[in-house]
Amino acid sequence: MKHMLALAIGLVALTALATGTTVSSGPQISAFTKAGQSLTLSWQGDSNSNTTFAIDTASDLMQSNAFAPYRTHVPAGGVITTCTNPLPPDPGLFYRVVDEQAAPTNPLGRVVVFSDLHLSPFASHAIVTNLVASPVSAWDAILARDTNGYCSVDATGMSTANPLLWQSALANGQAACPSPDAVLILGDFEYYHFKEYYQLITGDMSEPGHQQFLTKMYGYILMKTAAAFPNTPIYPCLGNNDTFTNDFGISVGEDFLAATAPLFYQYGLTGLVSYTDFTATYTNGGNYAAPFGRGTIVALESIFMSPRSPCNDVPGSNQLAYLSGQLAACKEGGRGVWILSHIPSGVRAEDTWDHWKTGDVNYVETNWRPDFQDPFNSLVAMYPDTVGGMLCGHYHLRTWQIANDPATSNATVAIQIMGGLLDNHGDNPAFTVLTYERATLRILRETTYALPKPQYAGKTGPAVWNVLLSMDRGYGLPDLSAASLLTAWSNMAAVGSAGYNFFLSEYTTGLTPYTPTPTNWPLYRGELRWINAQQFKANVPVP
Repeated sequence: MKHMLALAIGLVALTALATGTTVSSGPQISAFTKAGQSLTLSWQGDSNSNTTFAIDTASDLMQSNAFAPYRTHVPAGGVITTCTNPLPPDPGLFYRVVDEQAAPTNPLGRVVVFSDLHLSPFASHAIVTNLVASPVSAWDAILARDTNGYCSVDATGMSTANPLLWQSALANGQAACPSPDAVLILGDFEYYHFKEYYQLITGDMSEPGHQQFLTKMYGYILMKTAAAFPNTPIYPCLGNNDTFTNDFGISVGEDFLAATAPLFYQYGLTGLVSYTDFTATYTNGGNYAAPFGRGTIVALESIFMSPRSPCNDVPGSNQLAYLSGQLAACKEGGRGVWILSHIPSGVRAEDTWDHWKTGDVNYVETNWRPDFQDPFNSLVAMYPDTVGGMLCGHYHLRTWQIANDPATSNATVAIQIMGGLLDNHGDNPAFTVLTYERATLRILRETTYALPKPQYAGKTGPAVWNVLLSMDRGYGLPDLSAASLLTAWSNMAAVGSAGYNFFLSEYTTGLTPYTPTPTNWPLYRGELRWINAQQFKANVPVP
């Protein structure tokens, strides 16, 4: 029998689904029409009620393994089927339909990555008062009264990332990748000085009041994420603001860890790892490991490695010892690994330049303490075929670094640094979709989707995150491995080069960067390759 598929996927390259053409091993396409904001696809398929199909997409048909899953497990049998999906932000995709029973499993997968939410629920005194008194399930109805638009000032007196922005990010993430293998949230869930703003706006100076409200907000974030991506694992890691105390102030065994453990497990990790195994490490040190397909995700609490942590070296050393054990076990079991770490391990060019431009050229700002940097880099250098990538946030800016072996300076692991939801670093709010190889966790491609802030700031209606940037396409790379990024780095030395121009465009997700300049470009390029102070000073020329 003939089945109908109605997809709200906008303009597409029709050559990808020609009328009357068999696509892959699956259904026979008989019609492909666009009406309004919906795309209607008709095909002749198996009437077996157990049959399901997948929709795959590709941005460039010249790529090897161009198609990756877009929508999976769509029923194809029985009665006429209608499947509606929001308009994706990317209008230039190619599509194919695959019979999931007849075709081999796609070797590629996708994940949606969010970072640096810094969510502020402080719309107004009245709204916050109602949120405090209400269960998380009632928050949407209360927040609907909020008239603050995207990227606008709320009761904190600051331009914040409000729930409206988070809901828009989720809607666009779901449109861009409705069936991801996982959602990753790379830390800094809460807005700056959350406790102080809570006390100022509510007048409640009690610790239980602040802690309960903050915990509810984490539940709200995760509830909304799970609703947008049902039956999808959600892997979090913690940032420097994720604490009941002050920025960078988290300590081993802090109450915050016990309060958030049930939420992270309930909404993201149930069925992947036992609650006992998860809490054994998370409630003590904020770290955990969990299966991810044929690989493993290891989430570190990177705050303990920061120079700004008030803790001694023991918690940071314990993080590296935990990572070492996980990498050894995964190598023995033939499992790839992604390392989640809110704070990347390398040099911070922006802060280093603040010193160099005054003549203090011996100063180099590093994100991690030196006594953790080199051991970490030496460790991951031992597992180049195991570590598929390191995924970080913290900068709010979309960039990357290359880990290297301290003994040889050989490139080892690619470090992807994701753009943030909060736009206070001269950036557009952004999220990223990564395409990866399921067998190895090797990252192949990425597309970053950003909200064009000048167009939507202050508005409250639906928004399309249609500022699209792709690192692999922008640099012309076959994948996003350390070796490929090293090629990009080698080709971007000159100010005005194609690599230089693309870096600037993606760095602030479509806006004009206010920190990298032709003068300090050697530092910004240098931080991509030289990620400890000694290497940086030895290889980066003083402008």
